[in-house]
Amino acid sequence: MKLTKGVLVLAGLALLAGCEEEETEVIEPVNIRGYIQKTNIDKGFVEVYPDRQPAGTTVRFDISSKIPVYFVKNGGGEVPLPIKDGVSQMKGLLGGVFSEFTVIDDDISYFRDPAKPGNQNDWQQSSKLNQFYAKHGIEYGLVFAEGTAFWDPEMESDPEKMCANASSAPYNGGLSIEIDPNTGLFSTDHVAWVNLGNGQCEWDSDIVIHEMAHNLGLFNHFEPYYGKWSTAAEQVIRNLYSNPAGLTPENMLIVE
Repeated sequence: MKLTKGVLVLAGLALLAGCEEEETEVIEPVNIRGYIQKTNIDKGFVEVYPDRQPAGTTVRFDISSKIPVYFVKNGGGEVPLPIKDGVSQMKGLLGGVFSEFTVIDDDISYFRDPAKPGNQNDWQQSSKLNQFYAKHGIEYGLVFAEGTAFWDPEMESDPEKMCANASSAPYNGGLSIEIDPNTGLFSTDHVAWVNLGNGQCEWDSDIVIHEMAHNLGLFNHFEPYYGKWSTAAEQVIRNLYSNPAGLTPENMLIVE
């Protein structure tokens, strides 16, 4: 099954319109199951092929081994503190499921199409990605990058409202995920990007964890609780990863 979120950029549009303060209440198990249904299973803007995956079952990364995480920047250097903090928050929820950061020294501005307004990728992204992954030995995991958030001024004139996104490439607004139909797990060659900033906006650790969560399986927002980040979002992703993939919400063991 392929999950195709061609307009995942809408996550960025809703990002700053959501709740700015973190929710503190504990959500009832029935609601957690409902939010898992809405964010991980319901179609929404996610294209689902039910012939490859039993209908109504969860999908996520495999955590039987650590998920590799990368930070790419021209000149290399330290991983920015908001990224470290966001990943640390996610580790606090899911445990030691991520590797230590591998820093990649590469100028990836060549992914951006200068002929397009804002901050957008070009049609050659697939060949560029293959070369980039081969060059750096990337086969699976999460790649974090600065200044690569998709922003199309024709969709949204305010760059603050398209400041970060989860995607399959830098400067790109779509996310495509192949699923192992036997397990409900993302394919073993899945690489996802956390794009942070478009050169005209500010981002922080809450935005980092928000976009990470999209890549990890919280595909759709479930207002009013998702917002920028919230206790409800924490409970949903913790339960998504504390249960095996490929379950219906009704068959999941909910930990509050």
